[in-house]
Amino acid sequence: MATLIVTVLVGLVIAFFATQNTGAITLHFFNYTIPGVPTYMVVVGALLFGLLISWIISLINDIAAGLTIRGQDNK
Repeated sequence: MATLIVTVLVGLVIAFFATQNTGAITLHFFNYTIPGVPTYMVVVGALLFGLLISWIISLINDIAAGLTIRGQDNK
């Protein structure tokens, strides 16, 4: 039940943020330009990208720890 409440609250915060930041910006990636992207999409996209990267790093650390423990068991 707590997870549902936290999820709803986070959704409400993101929705409020999105309604307050509807201005369009232009993104520049090297030679590529993406015009007219809403500010909230950039912020939420950066948040999701950061979460993905942190999950990948955590997964790599878990695999390394598992291999270390497995190596110690074999000795």
